Amino acid sequence: MVRHYLDEIDRWKKVIAGFDERIAAMLADHQQDLDLLDTIPGIGRLAAEIMVAESGSRSALPRSGPLRRAFRVARRRVVW
Repeated sequence: MVRHYLDEIDRWKKVIAGFDERIAAMLADHQQDLDLLDTIPGIGRLAAEIMVAESGSRSALPRSGPLRRAFRVARRRVVW
C-alpha cells in the first residue's frame, strides 16, 4: 500500500514538472518584466510570475481610451 502512494507521489511530481515547463515557456517573452518585479522587496519569483500571468500581455490593452490613459498615468507613478 505504501508503494502505491509513493508511486502516486512520483506521478504527480511528473505532472507538476510538465506544468512548470509549460508555464516557463509561456512566460519566456516576459523575462525582463519578471526580473524587474523580482527586484521589489517582498515580491519573489512566484509572485512575479503570478502578477504577469494575471495582468496579461501589454498588447491586450486598447490602443486608446480611458483604460489606456489610466495605464499611462499609473506607469508614471510606479517607482521601480
